[in-house]
Amino acid sequence: MRASATRHAIALGSTALIVFGVVGCSQPAPEKNANGAASSQTDATAPVDLSIVEQVQIDENGAAVQAESATAPADPAGDGKATCAPVSLAMAGALNGPDAALGINIKNGVQMALDKHNAANPDCQIDLKTFDTEGDPQKATAIAPQIVDDAAIIGLVGPAFSGETKATGGVFDQAGLLALTASATNVTLSEQGWKTFFRGLANDGVQGPSVANYLKNTVGDKKVCVVDDST
Repeated sequence: MRASATRHAIALGSTALIVFGVVGCSQPAPEKNANGAASSQTDATAPVDLSIVEQVQIDENGAAVQAESATAPADPAGDGKATCAPVSLAMAGALNGPDAALGINIKNGVQMALDKHNAANPDCQIDLKTFDTEGDPQKATAIAPQIVDDAAIIGLVGPAFSGETKATGGVFDQAGLLALTASATNVTLSEQGWKTFFRGLANDGVQGPSVANYLKNTVGDKKVCVVDDST
């Protein structure tokens, strides 16, 4: 079993969703040639002013709600006074294969937070150990024992996908290892009785209906456009 202090290190709730919007996503007007006709040539390398900004926080019914100050993320640097023996965090997810982009983004986010923590807390250094599951439940099942058998690992960020999370959640729970997924959204994951499982986002039973209710009931939209990559 892991040290009891680590079991209380993470406490997350997903009572509301934050709706984001993309702004400034437009191509510049085409230039005209000497004859006054629009030129078909565009500079694909030209920078585009694209940003994602928070629009509103909503509840599961799609109604706008007041954002609580307590929802602000903790600063990884803390007060700079942390002391600990050298320990590790694990990250498990797809780092290769067709779904690698998601896992790499999660890994980079964890590393950025650890870099900030380590820079501010010289007496408590934490390193990151990564485990590539390729998003495959079978590969994740084979990797899970490696994670729980490493005494230096005090917590896991991952797995990234719902299938691999469901396949390994019992292993991490039995070992007493905190496992926080940043992206697995299957509703049933939080119904398994696991005491060490956390997730940092709303599940599938909340995300889609909440946004749909917001667009229909709050914004008053009548039509939506669905874009997918055919995968």
